[in-house]
Amino acid sequence: MLSGTWPFHRAAVLLRYENGDWGRWIGPGADGFPEFEMLGRTRDLVRFRDRQGRPHSVPSVPIREALDGFGFVPKIPRPQFVIHVEPGAVPTVRIDVECYAIAGPAWRARSEEAVRAAVLDHLPALRAACNDGDARLAIGLHFRSRLTNRSSVI
Repeated sequence: MLSGTWPFHRAAVLLRYENGDWGRWIGPGADGFPEFEMLGRTRDLVRFRDRQGRPHSVPSVPIREALDGFGFVPKIPRPQFVIHVEPGAVPTVRIDVECYAIAGPAWRARSEEAVRAAVLDHLPALRAACNDGDARLAIGLHFRSRLTNRSSVI
């Protein structure tokens, strides 16, 4: 069981484990015990195939971690976002994110690009697919309370 509350919510990714929770083994920790990185619940994963037909999974936890660095993204109870895939010859993973407020077009463009870069830093496989032209990542910013964090594929 992991526990903790904001701002220590990284320790509280999953308060109770469920069958199907998704994570990966990182290796032995400094204390010799194995370390695991929790990536989210399988029901929160968005899966798609890139232009080459390779499967990809986009988990929610790395996106939450990427959004932690932005003051304009609400943290309580947690960043709210929706992930979906827009199919096409080159599929587009779209992440719509709630913000406290949205300034003018220049601010929006800079902020969307900053969020995009942070998300790609936390999802190296998606970054590689985007760099190779096999997938795209689009970020949309929205006023608070317009979204939930439920993932969906359209």
